[in-house]
Amino acid sequence: MYEITELPSATPVSSAGRLFFCMYYLNTATDADASFQRAAKTWIRETKTQFSFREGVDIFLEQSVTTEKQFKSAWNGIAQQASYNGMKVSVGQLLTHATKDATGQDGLEFKPVAGDGTLTQTDIAGLAKMPWSSDGALILAGCNTGLTGDGRTWTPAGEFAKGQKVRTLGQAGYAYFSKVWSSYTTQAKTDPNIALWAYKRGKNATVGDGSRLKGVLVQP
Repeated sequence: MYEITELPSATPVSSAGRLFFCMYYLNTATDADASFQRAAKTWIRETKTQFSFREGVDIFLEQSVTTEKQFKSAWNGIAQQASYNGMKVSVGQLLTHATKDATGQDGLEFKPVAGDGTLTQTDIAGLAKMPWSSDGALILAGCNTGLTGDGRTWTPAGEFAKGQKVRTLGQAGYAYFSKVWSSYTTQAKTDPNIALWAYKRGKNATVGDGSRLKGVLVQP
């Protein structure tokens, strides 16, 4: 079951149409098996089921992005569509690469264009504010999006929570693609369902059992 179910008041009570969205990194030159895309499709299916998605009433926006500029445009476009339709945003998910270091130029990562492909702390703060529902939530699946350290005093999850005024869930370590949501299992290109999350393995634990790390929840 997806981490979103661990958030308090996970199921919105409003009977009005709800807006959901998922944005994921897609670069066919470096990600031939489109892992982010497959993880996004899996999350969308699971979310529709968990939130009793109503076709013709609710809206689910799915957007692939390759560059930082595309991400900003897509984000602002979703905010505009929600406002135009008079809808509240219930849940959003961002599946991207992410970095954590002391340069001040770390954050969510995209294909570099003219040397810049990083959505930094300043960039996140400058994004259009979406009209989130009172019990809305944003999930960041990129590596270390909920952690400080290595010279970094801020987190992408914290910056989104502050700027968007929405509960935001970041990762408590490096994220890996897994065939099974609840624990790490090596996924293959042919697996139709995969998850992206931080597990006790690899860079997160020298000797790990592959269990799922609990997300870092930041309140607005």
